[in-house]
Amino acid sequence: MLVRPTVTVALRCPGCGTLDYHEVDLFAFSRNRVVAFDCACGRRKMTLSRKKGRIWMEMACALCEETHLLSFSPVDFWLPDPRSLFCTDTEVEVGFIGSCQKVRAVVQQHQERVDAAMAEAGLCDFFEQPEVMYQVLHYLRGWVRGGSLSCPCGNNRIEVNIHRDRLELECQSCGRYSTLAATSWRDVEALRSMEPLEVKERGRRLFPDS
Repeated sequence: MLVRPTVTVALRCPGCGTLDYHEVDLFAFSRNRVVAFDCACGRRKMTLSRKKGRIWMEMACALCEETHLLSFSPVDFWLPDPRSLFCTDTEVEVGFIGSCQKVRAVVQQHQERVDAAMAEAGLCDFFEQPEVMYQVLHYLRGWVRGGSLSCPCGNNRIEVNIHRDRLELECQSCGRYSTLAATSWRDVEALRSMEPLEVKERGRRLFPDS
């Protein structure tokens, strides 16, 4: 019986947020210099190529604007043990690689940790899309820590009002307002082009209070 070595890559689409499992077959891969994997939404998620005795992965990251280039030795790439794939900008896990069964188990454990964190923070019962809101808040926390949240008037004292489907940002000096939607993964993707973030609208609310 012929055994076909395979590994599975679990990767979330940066466009629509869907997490898919992509199976990579040793024999199919060896017949092509480049193998591409797309999401059902049409977004290119990953390409694999072989060069100079190594396997190269170009991975579209769901957390930043970059396409990360990862390099593996053939031995490391085909290992069945699950390994994490990291965003090189944030050092946050964005995917996993390994045998199908083990990767699915790791993804399940990862999701349970995220669910527990959201439940502890009270996100599950209140927000329309808890996981999307979790990621939006993650971005906002990074901006605050990095000093990248400000107003054109020069003030950086920004009040954040949290609603079921959005965040409203209010400058405490001049009254400008901006809104961050949090209802789909496209909202998370849109945040990547907004750093440094500034509140924009002056003297009016974009949404009424909930």
